[in-house]
Amino acid sequence: MAYIEGKREVIHSVKVGIALVLVSLLYLLDQPFERVGENAMWAIMTVVVVFEFFAGATLSKGINRGIGTIVGGGLGCFAAIIANRKGEMFEAILVGSSIFIFGTVATYMRLLPKIKRRYDYAVMIFILTFNLVLVSPVRSDIIVALALNRLSTVGMGLAICICISIFIFPMWASDELHYSIAFKFEKLASCIEGCLEEFYTMSNDMETLQSIVMQTCKSILHSNANEESLDKCIIVECDSLRNWTIEILGRDLIGDDPKHQLFSFFATSFSAYLAPIAVDFDTRLYTMSIYIKTPPQPTNLLFDLGASFSWVDCTHNYNSFTYRAIPCSSSLCNSLGSHACSNCFSLPGPGCSNDSCVLFPKNSVTQRSAMANALTDWLSLPHTDGRNPGQLGAIPEFIFSCSKKKSLLKGLVKGVTGVAGLDRSNFSLSTQISNTVSSPNLFALCLSGSPSAPGLVFLGTSGPYYFYPQIDLSKYLIYTPLLSNPLRSSLEIYRYPSAEYFIGLTSIKVNGKVVQFDHTLLNIDANGFGGTKLSTVTPYTMLHSIILKAFTKEFVNESAALNLTITEPVKPFNVCYDADDVRDTRLGPAVATIDFVMQSDDVFWRIFGSNSMVRIVREGIDVWCLGFLDGGANMKTAVVIGGHQMEDNLLQFDLNNNRLGFSSSVLAHGTMCANFNFTTNNVLG
Repeated sequence: MAYIEGKREVIHSVKVGIALVLVSLLYLLDQPFERVGENAMWAIMTVVVVFEFFAGATLSKGINRGIGTIVGGGLGCFAAIIANRKGEMFEAILVGSSIFIFGTVATYMRLLPKIKRRYDYAVMIFILTFNLVLVSPVRSDIIVALALNRLSTVGMGLAICICISIFIFPMWASDELHYSIAFKFEKLASCIEGCLEEFYTMSNDMETLQSIVMQTCKSILHSNANEESLDKCIIVECDSLRNWTIEILGRDLIGDDPKHQLFSFFATSFSAYLAPIAVDFDTRLYTMSIYIKTPPQPTNLLFDLGASFSWVDCTHNYNSFTYRAIPCSSSLCNSLGSHACSNCFSLPGPGCSNDSCVLFPKNSVTQRSAMANALTDWLSLPHTDGRNPGQLGAIPEFIFSCSKKKSLLKGLVKGVTGVAGLDRSNFSLSTQISNTVSSPNLFALCLSGSPSAPGLVFLGTSGPYYFYPQIDLSKYLIYTPLLSNPLRSSLEIYRYPSAEYFIGLTSIKVNGKVVQFDHTLLNIDANGFGGTKLSTVTPYTMLHSIILKAFTKEFVNESAALNLTITEPVKPFNVCYDADDVRDTRLGPAVATIDFVMQSDDVFWRIFGSNSMVRIVREGIDVWCLGFLDGGANMKTAVVIGGHQMEDNLLQFDLNNNRLGFSSSVLAHGTMCANFNFTTNNVLG
């Protein structure tokens, strides 16, 4: 192997030497020199900077240089000609403005991930060429001819590089990736063989064997840098080769055996996922079940529509082959909006690394926050076709925070180890999945109030959403725009816009009658006060004191028309009715219906008794209580729709179209959120 590598390096060096000799002929021969003159140096410079080891990389860099030279030279010539014809004062203004505008825009484009990945070199050459042409002292009447001469010499250099790279002992990155993957699988096979040997052999050297096996496995799983660099070259040679190879390998490895779910990260062709969501009856909060780490390990997190990113407790037993700390100086850390770097003086691990990017995870219930490292690791979720879950599919490089403060879990649901953030920000769980697998940036939530059967969240799919008996609830969605709030609910000193889900509630009706109160409370002002948002960490809908007073009065009046008489209230509720007086229906207790009216009178979220009332059964007490609470007179958001009012309602959070889809109670359609079929379909994934 070393001999082959040395031979290839010699071949590459000889090829570069041949290319340099050929372009040097532009200087050495009289006739070519008379034609191109001193511009021949651009051909030599092109060979030096463009010629790469792999043919695909040379072609990619050559195309980038060609694009950058043509666009930069063309715009530079155009601006220079106009500037030279308008006088010295105008020329200075135009040249300075053009350099500033094009330099600023081009530099910003270099920071965009999609541009930086493939066209960073082209943009850099554009900036260089544009500025050289524009500030050139050459007169406008000959600047075009000069630009064409330079372009021709650059083209000669590109042509020589590409021809030599492709036609003389070509070296392809795809071959290198093939050999690299084959070599890694050989090591992986040896690793597995060693594990089996360790399992069946009771020898005195077991600890030594385990150490060797683990080091081998880790070296394989962490050796992805070379493959990533090769992948960039292969994009030019054959864009689909790598995905096709990995998909085939993944299917062969996974099979139908659940023991092989360790390798399910290869199968990423599906873009729709799901996760079960269960309710905790003690706290009325919701937990989301996901898999993180490698191999995948089940993890329960608090489901929070208002959290910007996810976090996991790392105080003990965080074992994964694929976790990686995010360097503080990286562009990823900068895009996370981190304001600090961490240094650690304990044993290194997921929550302890030097010069690591820092986030501030927050307990969604107690509002406590702590400083913690930002990590990436593998997130795994079942694929879905809208009818069943399938095999696990992985989302690599999932970004979250790794908390070392055990106290941050206080107040959360028992058994959860962190928070799953699903707000509208760029690093929420749903947005990361969308960006990774190129699926629609939306998710659909169906919370179950059942103690025995969970609800779920669909991720990356606009439907169908099938519930027993084969009812597609996506057909019943009504849409209302998602609104922006100029100021987030916490950390107001930073003046960041809120990433929570606000909707345009315009009025509230009880049995069709409009509740009379100051409706300006429903508008969001410049300081972020007012409006209506959805929250899964608020058990019951909270209303501003003024709204609650008027709403309760109207509800009591309408209930009196149904021969319902209020009884002694049970805290924290203010209005309760004896359960024996309330008739049961398939939509819950027979009470007055409540409508949350949106942008027009025909767009409303109807709340039936199953969502408006709460059953309280204690010793000597059996009542139905109105499930709306007083948020106080200084409440920042006028209406906070809580989890109880969302149960057995399908809600689709569509961030691509900036809208919320809602179905009202799915009980009206003969099903419930607990009726999804969680039987695994092994064909999926």
